[in-house]
Amino acid sequence: MKTWLFLLFAFFHWSVQGQSNTLTVHVSGFSSDGLAYILLYEEGQDFGSKSGVIQKGLIKNQSVSFTYFGVEKGKYALMVFHDQNENGKLDTNFLGMPKEGVGNSNNHRGIPSFRKCQFEISGDKEISISMVYL
Repeated sequence: MKTWLFLLFAFFHWSVQGQSNTLTVHVSGFSSDGLAYILLYEEGQDFGSKSGVIQKGLIKNQSVSFTYFGVEKGKYALMVFHDQNENGKLDTNFLGMPKEGVGNSNNHRGIPSFRKCQFEISGDKEISISMVYL
């Protein structure tokens, strides 16, 4: 009996560990239509670098939504930018401040960091982000 219960527990633990989730991100407040890029970072990745999982989407009616499938449980953070001139990168001024619209998970304002923008995935999740233009 104990062996059967142990196997049942082990199977349940294994099946829950292997589950992947869907993350849906709604971004609003764009100043115009065009292209948006979103980067998803796992804990331990270099937040703000190109190491995140990158998606791009067309902005329509000042908003866009992104969906990530197969996201494992854990801590994550998001960055979004409005590629207004469609050059594939976030343009900055000589001080490193963005010249195009940006947004972060938790709608964090100021200099972003993983810690300030992090959220946890433990099931399917929806997040809303508002864009900021400096």
